[in-house]
Amino acid sequence: MFADVVALYRALNRPELGEGYSYVYDGKISAATQELVERCERLGPVFGTVDVLNRGDGTFRIEVQLPTNDRGRVFHSISDFLENSPTVSFGVLPQNYYIAGLNYSSEDGDKPAEIIRLEKVVQFIRLLTKLADDKVDVSSTVNRLLFILPTDATKVRKTALAEIKVEDSALQFELNRLSLLEVLVAEDSADKLHVQERQLIMRSAIADTLAEGDSSSNDLTYLCEKWPEIRRKYQTNFQAYIQNFAFDDVRKKIVDSELEYASKLTNAFGDIGGKLLALPISVAGVVALDKLTTDSEFIAGCLGLFLELIS
Repeated sequence: MFADVVALYRALNRPELGEGYSYVYDGKISAATQELVERCERLGPVFGTVDVLNRGDGTFRIEVQLPTNDRGRVFHSISDFLENSPTVSFGVLPQNYYIAGLNYSSEDGDKPAEIIRLEKVVQFIRLLTKLADDKVDVSSTVNRLLFILPTDATKVRKTALAEIKVEDSALQFELNRLSLLEVLVAEDSADKLHVQERQLIMRSAIADTLAEGDSSSNDLTYLCEKWPEIRRKYQTNFQAYIQNFAFDDVRKKIVDSELEYASKLTNAFGDIGGKLLALPISVAGVVALDKLTTDSEFIAGCLGLFLELIS
């Protein structure tokens, strides 16, 4: 398999690669290396070709054509890797690859600093692709992401288009706190509070940053460079949104309390007004009581006045 191809190249002390990703080895080989050569010969053309000439004096001439396909691919350098790996622009690393300049294979456990930064950039691209408002599919080899600029009723809706092309200079920037994007695009975050608003604020921060950039610069490199600034814009705008949201909630409660208080006050004044309107009738009743001559008439008059007052 591809691991055997890489192992043979290393066992032969990593000869210089030609432009066509081939190499030639002349010299002696150990029994273990000879077994590895025979194993690679049996792999089939999808993993390259191996031609061996045994000179009979203990030396060998080994000509190897390395694979350059989806099953496994060898690259001269990381620049060669970026130029000839189209899936990287879509946030996907190849499955099996070997970079000769770094002596690094995708199956190795220890990763050099360049590979760690490369994986960060690829992760950044993948998250941006998920977050984008839309994708413009004009080519299967170019990833174009559409972000909508913030607008209002007085402005025409504008968009910012980011064309994702990975270049070496994008690897020099530290892409810290990418977990911020991961939370926004995670499927299990769909039901979280304010997640849609968070996504909108992040898209706006990215679109606003793209609009400030030079049209001649590489969009991805520019976004990598400005990532700390994008995070600051997002945090500032989100805090402003939350504070405004909280203020609106408090303001609604105040208005509701004012309406309730006004309603109670109106009812109280209505009751008082009704009683004041009944007061002249009550005074007239008292005067009438004074004119009654018999006890039975006086008692009946008092009862009627009492009923009038409580009604």
